Amino acid sequence: MSEQYFCACCDDKVEAEHWCSDCTESLCDDCATIHCKTTLTKRHKVVRLQKVEGVSSSILRISDTCKVHERQKLTFFCKIHNQLLCAACLPESHKDCVDVITIDKASSGVKYGSALGDLEAKIKELREIIIEILRTKDANTITLNEQKELISNEIKRMRLKLNTHLNRIEEDLKSTLEAKHTESITKVQHGRGDLAHANKTLETWENDLENLKDSATDVHMFTVVKTLEPKYTNEENKIRDVQWDNIKLDLEFQPTDIADDIKAILPELGKLFVRETNATGLFKLRRLRQRLQELQPPLNVPTHKFDTSRLGPDIEVKRGCFLPDNKIVLCSYNDENLLICNTDGRELRKLKMQYIPLDVAVFDDKCAVVAANERGVQPIDLTLYKREPYISVPNEKCVAVACFEKCIAVAHDIKAITVINKEGKKLMRVVLRFFPRYLTYNHSGRMFWTNTNNHEINCIEPEGAQRLYCSSPYINDPRGVALDENDNVFIAGSKNVHKISKDGKAQEIILTEDDGIREPQDLSISINHYGLSHALLVINNHLRSIETFRLE
Repeated sequence: MSEQYFCACCDDKVEAEHWCSDCTESLCDDCATIHCKTTLTKRHKVVRLQKVEGVSSSILRISDTCKVHERQKLTFFCKIHNQLLCAACLPESHKDCVDVITIDKASSGVKYGSALGDLEAKIKELREIIIEILRTKDANTITLNEQKELISNEIKRMRLKLNTHLNRIEEDLKSTLEAKHTESITKVQHGRGDLAHANKTLETWENDLENLKDSATDVHMFTVVKTLEPKYTNEENKIRDVQWDNIKLDLEFQPTDIADDIKAILPELGKLFVRETNATGLFKLRRLRQRLQELQPPLNVPTHKFDTSRLGPDIEVKRGCFLPDNKIVLCSYNDENLLICNTDGRELRKLKMQYIPLDVAVFDDKCAVVAANERGVQPIDLTLYKREPYISVPNEKCVAVACFEKCIAVAHDIKAITVINKEGKKLMRVVLRFFPRYLTYNHSGRMFWTNTNNHEINCIEPEGAQRLYCSSPYINDPRGVALDENDNVFIAGSKNVHKISKDGKAQEIILTEDDGIREPQDLSISINHYGLSHALLVINNHLRSIETFRLE
């Protein structure tokens, strides 16, 4: 144990080896033996200190005496006021209360009752809220740092086009950026220390309650619960105040158009400001959780499912999609193979590559393209299952691909997406705020992409304009993205598969852990799959399971 305990009965400091839950006192070996034989205390629950070593001393030593009447033992419980009482409290402040019972009766079955379970659930939930708030604060800090770097680079590039007499303007702007960045970081991190302290306190209570279940008497456990309940309420109120004040900040930059005449006097290079948005949606109360659970659809059963071990020893699959003939093509994650098979894993064909394929997408009925990292992208002839020459994307590593009509969108391992044609000609270049990891097109040429480090789904219009399509704290670590024939968007989260309406407003969870969803990675949708209106391919279970679900 982290704290040393001494016997409460010995005059000298004798190290304790036992603990009495009824007396809430530590005892040495000799005193514990006497304690268990004495008529008044032989029925007390005495355990070795090692059994309660995970319980903090503040919980172990919660007093069973009245705070109002000294040395009076708490022996009653008022149901009306939810309060522990001593014999002196009854005539003073509870004489009209008709629902007062003994603490022995009130504490009966407390370890398995709703009071303890409710307190444990509330502590756990509030800790989750704190952790979520801390995560958003840290994520926002990272975003602000990235935005600062991007804006600094943009300022520097603009500065190189101007004459040296603009030095003062540049330095003033950078100073403003630094000040606003510092101010934003300070504002975002405000209250973090209080949250961390509250989280530690709740963690201690959580461990204490768990460890006391087998060691404490019902009376002591009941006393603990009733003592912690008002403390919990106080912590919840403080966290609620912090949560409602929690904001998300973004550094944004609006550059001034550079005049054709570089000798013209420019009053400024641009404006720096902090965009502030409220992040109150993170406080997930149990009533909201219950409502979401009520809205979830019943259990879905996959039409086909197989483990990747059917494809070969130790095979893992990270990306894949449907082919025009309703076969599926999968990217092996740990060897240089492209795997083509039926949705049940049969009729397997392995196409040996010269690299580990990172992603695959269908270009047309006769061709697919594979993300080939630093080689660019590589077309695959789907009639002969033959590799075609690489399409180079100079100086860029290609980690994900998507196709629309004659265009190939390539996500890089930097914050950018390049759109090329099959001849390798660059059609468009889009610089992003985050690293794109998964992307796809809809029927009108709008591109959707996700980043696993936030709750956002972003889209790029055909002309290159960017916007946030959807953001939700319930979509954790968005990964694979796919669209059906009605342009509804499907997202693979860390534990669920989500469906988002075409306008980005309506959201629902269509597959959950109850349906066997475990760390889904990638999604693909096939139209008219074996006579079904839709089929959803899910790369599931930590890259080790391939499942096909019917979508109505």
